[in-house]
Amino acid sequence: MNKLTMILSALALAGCAALNQDASWSSVHRTLSGMNSGDAIARLGIPTNERYVSGNKVLSWKDSESGGRLYCEYTAMYDAGDRYVRSNYEGQHGPCYNWLVRRGFSN
Repeated sequence: MNKLTMILSALALAGCAALNQDASWSSVHRTLSGMNSGDAIARLGIPTNERYVSGNKVLSWKDSESGGRLYCEYTAMYDAGDRYVRSNYEGQHGPCYNWLVRRGFSN
């Protein structure tokens, strides 16, 4: 296999992994959209951070790997009635994928 073929194959596999991870994050969003914060904690585990912003509860779950250099943080917001409003995540693909797998969301 020549170098170009190997590089293109690696990029294609990385793209597939990213698509699967995005689909898994969509699954997290769909799952949490009907839950209050207590149900989310029961499903995802104890959050690493809880704070209030403009009357909204914000919960965060953060995992890190490689001595803290690589991480994944998932954040969900709940309104004053404890209804799910929105969520997001940030971090590197490896730790985020591992976070999804540990919580049963991987494709």
